[in-house]
Amino acid sequence: MSEGFLERYHAHRAADAEKSPENKEQGRGTQVTFSFTRHEKPGKTPEGMSADYILPEGLDNAKYRGRKEADAHFLLVTGSKNVKRARQTAKAYMAGVDETYIGELNAAIRKVREVNENNFTEIINKDGSEGTTLHEYGVYAMPDLDPVWDVGKVLKPILAKGKKLVDEGSLPASDLEKWAIGQYMEQPDEVFTEQGVDTPRETAAEMAHRLLSGVRMSGKLYSGLDVKVNNFTHGPKIECLLTQVIRDRKELGHHISVGELRGALSPGESVDFDIRRDDDGNLLPIEALVRGQRYPVDSWQLAQLITEYRERGREAADSIPAASEARATLLYSELDNTAASGRAQALIQRLNAEGVKLADTGLTEGEIKNLEAMGVSSLSTHHEGPAIESRGERETPVVTAYILRHGETTENKLDPNRGLTAQGERQVDEAAERLRQELNPKTDIIQLLDSGNHRANVTVMRLGERLREAGFIFFRPVKLESGTRQPAETGVNISPEPASRPYSRIESARIPDDVKKQLSKPEVHEKLGIPDAIADKRVAAWFLGDWPDEVEKPGEVAARVRTGMENAQKNLPMLAGQLGPDKRIVSISAANASAIEATINEFTGSSVVDRKGEVENCEGFKVDFKLNSQPGFAVWGEKIEQQIE
Repeated sequence: MSEGFLERYHAHRAADAEKSPENKEQGRGTQVTFSFTRHEKPGKTPEGMSADYILPEGLDNAKYRGRKEADAHFLLVTGSKNVKRARQTAKAYMAGVDETYIGELNAAIRKVREVNENNFTEIINKDGSEGTTLHEYGVYAMPDLDPVWDVGKVLKPILAKGKKLVDEGSLPASDLEKWAIGQYMEQPDEVFTEQGVDTPRETAAEMAHRLLSGVRMSGKLYSGLDVKVNNFTHGPKIECLLTQVIRDRKELGHHISVGELRGALSPGESVDFDIRRDDDGNLLPIEALVRGQRYPVDSWQLAQLITEYRERGREAADSIPAASEARATLLYSELDNTAASGRAQALIQRLNAEGVKLADTGLTEGEIKNLEAMGVSSLSTHHEGPAIESRGERETPVVTAYILRHGETTENKLDPNRGLTAQGERQVDEAAERLRQELNPKTDIIQLLDSGNHRANVTVMRLGERLREAGFIFFRPVKLESGTRQPAETGVNISPEPASRPYSRIESARIPDDVKKQLSKPEVHEKLGIPDAIADKRVAAWFLGDWPDEVEKPGEVAARVRTGMENAQKNLPMLAGQLGPDKRIVSISAANASAIEATINEFTGSSVVDRKGEVENCEGFKVDFKLNSQPGFAVWGEKIEQQIE
């Protein structure tokens, strides 16, 4: 490594050695930019596959990118071990970086290191000895970055099909490679396994294992030693990783596809993973920077991938599935400590369901101790059977349902796919904070539902993400025996990650588009005598107007919501038996104004006209479902609670 980096690192380390543990600086306030770069344009084999050398124009491009490098003060460069073209690209890139470095520092300044240190990037790779892979190009060789072996068995037929499309004029020749990788990513796993080729998920697991080294590096550095690690690899390895671990910022439950990334990466193109720790050493949420867009990284998915990579060929992983989840849980606590308690609860449920003790999973003594420190006991007690509800001993609700209006949306109210405004996002976050204060992650299991449209889904997924950050876990539907209300399995199916599903009982009122336009017209509002004090008069017009039969009326909407409540009440004995006496399902739904207004009017007698305005965004009502009693209805939200006292 470079003398400058080592000098500064050891100076920090020596100073740290004299401090108490709580005052040590290692791993605090650090930043690592962990990049994956596709090699530059290679030569081609007759079949259209990459030959193992880079064309002169590709080497020039790599050197040019190196001259522009300015992401970090210190740079570490790695490349695939068993093929040369990625390391050839990396060497040319390093030459470009070094040209800039030497050009900005004369020998005297470089020696004393006192002028404009932050205006250049210094390569910290050490020199390799003769006869080593490192010596060949000066690039650290990493097997995780090797190409997908035998990828041609899957890719060659796709390329052949693409060439026909090019010949027919339906695919530009310049798009052939991107098109082929996109098609490759969409192949079912069977296509890969039949050919003995790693599936895209297995490829992603290998890349996730490499990414973990960047996370751990951030815990060993010192503030001020900002490092970029540029890993030169091959297509479609980067795409495999991205599609498994990055999420849509607005739809957090949705993983990004290659198409949504605007196609596969071009030769020489990079993606960056931004890895930071705060001043207390806590790992901040990892983000991926792809083509100018930032995406959150799914830490649980990343932990699972790394675990799958480590367990390839391990017999114990096949025989005891809970062992894999336990190892992934330990990794998850390293990647996202804020959600570790929720993941631990999910693991407890898994162990209970399988009747497995931690000691029987094949985990090491150290792993078991770490899990127990997270609250995972060797075998937790589990309430069997529904005896409790027959005795009437449970006082707390079995289910509490919150039905809230979605956050504020963009202006075009006729656009079914409109998203949230910045104000809408703030409204969701404020509602989430109130929910966090009312609920308890130790006893409350969250279920997420939406009314089936985009704005409701975005709202409830954002709520779910905020609750996940607070350590809550999430409910999955209980499978029932066919034709009965008896559960097919004991225990509750839970997950550490939020996911929503549409629920038809809370859908918005079924109103044809031509009537929706009528609801917005001022002349209709005037005819119906809607007060000027009501800013958005559409729901009031729906309440007051005499509309055609195909328009679902407020009373009809309220009736189907009530039917949903009755169905929930019928499931309480079964759910109580599954949950045990100390747990509750908290169902949080995002719906539209029509369903919420109709229901509030039904239960309170207060309409949108009486209150001179709709329920505010992210307000609504909640219902407590208890055994042997009728559901308890109450409005929920600061303004609506003031209006209906």
